[in-house]
Amino acid sequence: MQQSAWIVTASYGAGAIAFAALSLLLLTNWRGRLLGATFAAATLINTAWLTLLALTPFLHKLPWQFILSGEAVRDGAWLFFLSRLLRSSRRGEWLQIVALLAPATWIIWAFSPTVFPPAALHVNMQASLTGGGLSLSIIGLVLLEQFCRNIAPQRRWALKFLCIGVGVQLGYDLLLYSLGLLYHHIDPAFWSARGAVIALTAPLMAVAAARNPTWSGGIFVSRRIVFHTAALLAAGAYLLVMSAGGYYIRYMGGNWGSFWQILFVFAAAIVLLILFTSGQVRARIKVFLIKHFHTYKYDYREEWNRLIHRLYHTEESVQSPYERVIHAIAEIVDSPGGALWVKRDSIGRYAPVARWNLNVPDSATEPLDGALVTFMHARHWIIDAGSYHVDTAQHGDLDLPSWLSALPNWWLVVPLIQEDALIAFVVLPRSRAPRNLSWEDRDLLKAVGQQLAAYLAQHEAGQSLSQARQFQAFNQLSTFLMHDLKNLIAQQSLMVKNAAKHKHNPTFVDDMIATIDDSVQRMTRLLAQLQSGRQEGNRLLVAVEDIAGQAVAQAADRTPRPHLEIAVRDTPSRVSADTHAFSMILQHVIRNAQDATAADGEVCVKITPEDERILIDVVDSGSGMSPEFVRERLFTPFDSTKSSRGMGIGAYQAQAFARQHGGDVEVESIPGKGTRFRIWLPRAKEPVHTAE
Repeated sequence: MQQSAWIVTASYGAGAIAFAALSLLLLTNWRGRLLGATFAAATLINTAWLTLLALTPFLHKLPWQFILSGEAVRDGAWLFFLSRLLRSSRRGEWLQIVALLAPATWIIWAFSPTVFPPAALHVNMQASLTGGGLSLSIIGLVLLEQFCRNIAPQRRWALKFLCIGVGVQLGYDLLLYSLGLLYHHIDPAFWSARGAVIALTAPLMAVAAARNPTWSGGIFVSRRIVFHTAALLAAGAYLLVMSAGGYYIRYMGGNWGSFWQILFVFAAAIVLLILFTSGQVRARIKVFLIKHFHTYKYDYREEWNRLIHRLYHTEESVQSPYERVIHAIAEIVDSPGGALWVKRDSIGRYAPVARWNLNVPDSATEPLDGALVTFMHARHWIIDAGSYHVDTAQHGDLDLPSWLSALPNWWLVVPLIQEDALIAFVVLPRSRAPRNLSWEDRDLLKAVGQQLAAYLAQHEAGQSLSQARQFQAFNQLSTFLMHDLKNLIAQQSLMVKNAAKHKHNPTFVDDMIATIDDSVQRMTRLLAQLQSGRQEGNRLLVAVEDIAGQAVAQAADRTPRPHLEIAVRDTPSRVSADTHAFSMILQHVIRNAQDATAADGEVCVKITPEDERILIDVVDSGSGMSPEFVRERLFTPFDSTKSSRGMGIGAYQAQAFARQHGGDVEVESIPGKGTRFRIWLPRAKEPVHTAE
């Protein structure tokens, strides 16, 4: 096959591949609209026509009528689509008839047996091709001119690439067939290059389809794909130019030609690598592609995923949440650094808490009622250094603080606002590539700013909650110790009250000394717990009967005197617990029962061992409690029915103790009849001393 035939096949094959890809995109995104179907049909017909012309060098016996018919059908598809566009604009409805009749007339004339007599077959084919192709291209350009003339101004942005793409195809045909009519033959070079030129119009039509989602549902081309494809094409073009330069150097360089050629090509490759690793060059390429090839400036799905990944996936280079915020917002506008100011109520100012490639002194704080904070809180406006002095309508008489004016190369001040509260703000230096802040930049920065404000508020709340929990644990320990100390003081007060009466009684003196000794030991342990910050002491394997007996004995100084009942079992009732804390808990429960029972009533402590647990019941015949009180108030700290005499934490402390040891508390009470307060603890398996 001749070289010209290969050129024809490659040219029209490239066009067929380009329009096949466009057709696939249109069909996979079609929303069932008639206009979209017409557009997709035109691209499919264009694909089939280009494929036919690419195969013509191989199909030597293919009748010329089929090529003429392919030309007519392809032109008719674009004419019909343009007429449908005009009809959608309610102009030129009659042109649809022309769009259908013109190619049909050409096809009928081409297949007429009188058109191609054998004696003048070649001449008549050339005349038919040039005449019919020229006529349809003129009709198509007239339709396109009518359509472009009547496009509403607000629709020109969405349709201009379609007009350019179809206009290039029809204009090329007009030039091709005009030259053919003028010189009585079709130029082979123009015919061969036609397919490649048509392939160049496929991306333009893809952009038009993306800008008109009612046709196709919105063709989405990833910005990452566009960026990398454009970068590869640019690199390929660069290398081709450098190769041509290297060839010229070799041709003109004489004996040193090969040396200079190799040196030149590799130097060019090094320059290319430097350019592609440059953040500034990449930023400029992104700005160029966004301006000329995308419906919207940002891929919002990708931006949101990047933001979430930045905030909630810890990286070694960015450990602080504040630094993550700076990186997240700086990456949107290709800023190489930034600094974050966060509200600090303790000092009544916004203070810089994090910096990234921006030197900000610690003294660069902003008062809560400063002009900058007041402006951002009232306007929710992003301050742009480029428009600050020009756009007085937005900035008014805002005076920037001195620390901001002193920052070198500052560009943006972005407020981070949550529920009308200015949580923080970020200052960014100028981006790597010069750019103006558009409405889409501002909208995205505001949306991201709200998310970052929520992120910072959550972080600050988490920090405060952590501190509050530490204080809560300490306060809980202090409250329990105060409760125990109150009981010790009550015991000491009763002893002092009876001392004047029984001070000459040796038995009383012995009991008093023993009580004081026990109180001193208990207060020493309480002080040690307070100093160590631990509510619990050492856990030992203890017999429940012994602890209950001590608690009953300690409470025997008040009426009604409690008594102890122990169920008989073969194995001892042992639990692993802090002996002194266990004894204090039982004393609290018994004294609460005594407080709720009249002097002639009954308080009984019952020990019932089971297979896996041991039950300690404190049963009284006192006033009892209502189910609502037991359910809602009994275990609520600082809620007491004893007026000023009680702190309201006895039941809560008993429940906390039981649950810390793997057990729980159960209460049964009937108003006017009494209460059963049950503490159950798991039975110890083996006698092991488990000191903490």
